[in-house]
Amino acid sequence: MDLSGGLSVLKAENSTVNNEWHSDFSELSTIPEHYNQTKIHLKLGGFQINIIERANNEGIAFAYEIPEQQNISEIGLEEKIHFNFKEDYGVWSTPKREPGKLTA
Repeated sequence: MDLSGGLSVLKAENSTVNNEWHSDFSELSTIPEHYNQTKIHLKLGGFQINIIERANNEGIAFAYEIPEQQNISEIGLEEKIHFNFKEDYGVWSTPKREPGKLTA
C-alpha cells in the first residue's frame, strides 16, 4: 500500500435521508432514520479512504469506508479511539460487522 505523497480531497458528497426502518429488537418496531450526511473521498498516495459524518437531532456519528482498490485484499486495523467528554452520556453502538454483511 503506497501512502507516500500528499493528502488530497477527491470529492465531497452531501445527502439527506428521511426514512424509517423496522426492528424486532427495540422499544419501537418502526425507527425513524433522519439525518444529514457528508462523505469525503480522500486519497493519500495510492490509497483511497472515505470519511463519513452523519448528524441528526440525537447526535453525530463518524465512520470510515475503504473502497475496493488494486493491491488490497485484506486490511488489518487496530483502532485506538479515545473520546473525552465533560459529562457522562448514553452511548449506542452497532455490533461487529462481518465482511460483506451490513447490519441495520
